[in-house]
This record gives sequence, structure tokens and C-alpha cells, in this order.
Amino acid sequence: MAATVTSAAHAAEPSPDTSPSAVSITSDGHTGNKGSGHASASDDGRYVAFNSPSTDLVPGDVNDNTDIFLRDRQTGTTTLVSVAADGTQGNAGSYGPTISGDGRYVAYYTESSNLVPGDDNGSASDVLVYDRQTGTTTLVSAGPDHTSGNSSSDQPVISADGRHIAFFSTASDLGPQVGNRPSIQVYLYDLEDQHISLVSQDAAGNVANRPTTDLDISSDGRYVTYTSWATNLAGGRPDDFGRDLYLYDRDSASSNRLVTSAYSSSISAEGRYIAFESVGTGILPAPLNNLGVFLLDRTTGTRTLVSAAHDGTEPNKPALGAVISADGRYVSYYTSAKNMVADGSGWLTGVYLYDGQNRTTTRISGGTDTSQALWPTFSRDGSHLAFASSDPNLVPNDANNTLDIFISRLG
Repeated sequence: MAATVTSAAHAAEPSPDTSPSAVSITSDGHTGNKGSGHASASDDGRYVAFNSPSTDLVPGDVNDNTDIFLRDRQTGTTTLVSVAADGTQGNAGSYGPTISGDGRYVAYYTESSNLVPGDDNGSASDVLVYDRQTGTTTLVSAGPDHTSGNSSSDQPVISADGRHIAFFSTASDLGPQVGNRPSIQVYLYDLEDQHISLVSQDAAGNVANRPTTDLDISSDGRYVTYTSWATNLAGGRPDDFGRDLYLYDRDSASSNRLVTSAYSSSISAEGRYIAFESVGTGILPAPLNNLGVFLLDRTTGTRTLVSAAHDGTEPNKPALGAVISADGRYVSYYTSAKNMVADGSGWLTGVYLYDGQNRTTTRISGGTDTSQALWPTFSRDGSHLAFASSDPNLVPNDANNTLDIFISRLG
């Protein structure tokens, strides 16, 4: 594959199009009394799911655990999602929400044992999906007997159409292929027929012999990306504890290696573009000093470095958390590099947005000596960018001195 290096023309401050609005707020517009994280936004950014240990986002939140919330930005209401059918709150924490394009489904993982029937694996985490239309919650990480797997499952990602949910699990009883080699495998759940398929295997039927991580899914659930330390997938790799990027195609029910020595993965809606992190070994003439963010075009085969400082040089700290918009135009990430903008960045982490059409990089939030920003994520249609920030000056009434969830409309 060819490799290209793209230098941002400049790193600018946010334009009016990227002015943020708060998401993790109470009905009267005040930020929660504790920090919030892991946002996921619907197509147009109307619905945003997130997790928070805040106890004042909705009335009657008394379980003193991290919960899943859903903010409707049109009606200005916040709903507690991680509850049982009778409204009982979780007896442990819930994390990592992921929302469908229309905002109907919210998948997440939980250590609670009292949210759905059949959860009999104690404190092991399980993947659940909440249906906003019916008000029901379904156990996703279940074996053939419809009870929870015999070990933890977590970090789900849901397809934009809401039908497929990919997730990680160390359970050995979710399917027959794994047997006594659970490691951390990737599974794909079909919400329509309630069937689970093993993702982390190749065309020869080899099951990943080492852990997998960094999961994402295309809009229709056909493609799943992940990284793995496995040495036995797609022809194998050296036993050097390196991590490679793989693409699973549901049509062929197998995984192929896309990039060696890669970290993280985020796939565009149709599966053409994939953002990932790497030092550029085998891509650039010389490796980077720190992890950078690259963009893979599966159609042309090009791999482009998109995390550049204001002068086109390499950021002096790693660029992490790469995510890509639905059409592949935008890539966002966070870094604590001090050379991202011309007047110098602070020592705290900031969220940056690369625009592949204009070849520019914009600081969205954080990256100063007094505020940080983390965990960017695009709305399903790529029109909005959600992120967590500790900046108290983004919106009025932010006095909690911690990370809150914000969302910006992109130009």
C-alpha cells in the first residue's frame, strides 16, 4: 500500500460552527455534580448517551453508581437508561453506551446483576441493549440457554441501523468455536434474530489466540474493525507482542489483516475509511517518535498521517482516541502535545479535529494549562462532534470543576 503524509495547513481555534452545547446537565441546565464520559450521539446529534456517577441528573438517582443516561437535546430531557423493567436502579456500575442512528437503541455494559432476567454470573460484566421505543432491556451477551456468559463481556458498539452489536468477551460459552481458549474475543450479536457470531477468527477458522481490543462497526453491521495481539490470524505474525488491525466481513464470516503494528480503530459508515493509531512502521520512511493518527482508504490503499502540528511537524506527544466521521471527511483525536497550535498549547490534553477536505486541524476544546478535553466521538451522520471537557467557560452554569459532555455542530 502507498503511504502519504498530510500536513495541516494550520491549527485554528474553534469557529462559530463548532460552538459547543452541554449534554450532561440537569433539567434546569446545570452540569452534574460529578464527572461524565463516553458519549455516543445519534444521527443528527439529537440524542446523546453517556455514563456518569452524578446523582442529580435525574430525580431519585440513589444507587450511588455510575449509570447510563440519555439526553434528548430537542426536548431538553435526561433519562436514566440503566434500570430494570420495573424501574429498579442497577446494583453496580454501568458503562460505555453506544447509540443507534435513530436514537432508538442504546447498548452498554454493566456489572449490575439486577437489570435483566438470566443475569446469573455475579459481578461479571454483561452487555445489554435498551429499546427506547418499547422501554425494554435485552441481555446481549447470552449463551444458547439465554443466560449470561460465564465470564465478562463489555465495550459494545452498535451499528447505525441498530441491528448489530459487536462486543468483547472472555466467556467461553457464547459459541462453540472458542471452547477452552476464551482469551478476549470479539462477537457480533444480531438483534433481529438474536444470534451471536464469533468475529475474531480468520477464513481458515483460526480463533484469536491472544486478546483483542479497539472495536468499531460499520453502519449496516457488515464490517467490524478491531486490533489484536493474536499470532495465528490471517497467516500469522511474529511472536513479538505486536498488535495488528483487522477487518471482519460479515458476508465472508472472516477477518483479514489491514495494518501491522496498529492501535485503535474507527470505521466510516460504508467501511471505506478507517482511522487508526501507529508510529508508522512500514508506512512512513522513518517511524514517528510517538503514536500518530492515520487514515486508511481501503479503495485506493493509501494510508495518510493526519495528526500534524501547526507547522506540519510531528506532535511532541502521542495522538490518541482516533475517531472518523461517517463520510470519512473528519478525523478527531486527543493529545497533550504542546506544539499543536501556533501560540503553543498547554500541558493538558485537548481534542482536535482534522478536516480532510480543507486539510486543516482545529482545536475543539482543552489543550491549555487550565482545561482538558478527551474522548471525541462523531454523531452517526458525522454532523456533530461530542467530547468530554473540564473547561468551565464553554457554557454557563458549569461549576463542577470536572469533565462534562459537550456536543458541537460541525460546519
